[in-house]
Amino acid sequence: MRVDVTRHNSAISSIIRNPNQIIFLDANILIPPGRFNNIFNKDKYISFFLEPLFTTFSGLAIHEAVQLEVLNSGIIDFLNTQISSNPCKLKVFNDESLSYNEQILRNTIESEIGNCISYSALYNEKQDRGEIKTLSFMAVKEYKYLVSNDNDCVIIVRNKLPNCSIIFTYELIYLLSEIYPKKAEDLRKLYRFLYYSISKDKQHNPSWSDFKTKMSILYKSSLPILKEISKQRQI
Repeated sequence: MRVDVTRHNSAISSIIRNPNQIIFLDANILIPPGRFNNIFNKDKYISFFLEPLFTTFSGLAIHEAVQLEVLNSGIIDFLNTQISSNPCKLKVFNDESLSYNEQILRNTIESEIGNCISYSALYNEKQDRGEIKTLSFMAVKEYKYLVSNDNDCVIIVRNKLPNCSIIFTYELIYLLSEIYPKKAEDLRKLYRFLYYSISKDKQHNPSWSDFKTKMSILYKSSLPILKEISKQRQI
């Protein structure tokens, strides 16, 4: 995936100003990433990405279909801890909570957005089920933000769901590196793994130092808020 350091994402500015609003997570954000038969270390992924993420944003949420996609036992345990904590740090939504009319609308939206990526609810493709269910639910309930690295989600949001916005992993890596500077070196390794590990990456994506510089320019007005959050939420 390409890293876009030229486009200001209004969703990022919004969650910086209000880190307590509902933000849905796709399964590919919860599962340690893999590239070219290499899987990022699960314990490190939890320690310097997921834990700071859940510490910083109190309105994180998933659809139950996403929960079913997570098979890594360590990640399952981590998520269950977030769900059962008091206050709850991870909200789980399901379609059964929708009213009759909302379910009709949800089914219509699922069919429409599924056409964007040749998804069929009848055949229930596992690799797409979580994101389709999530986006359909979000559209019905008018939730705005989904964190995902999936190109299909980008296609759906841009073509069918103009009121929703995608937040990418690299954008969260930037935010967390500003809020938790002691974890910046570990987050740099995650950035490199995802976006700067092969020659093709380096043709399109900025190095870590360039990435940080350009993102700081994009979100210059939000830097004082990030610094304040950093003071409040050190872990």
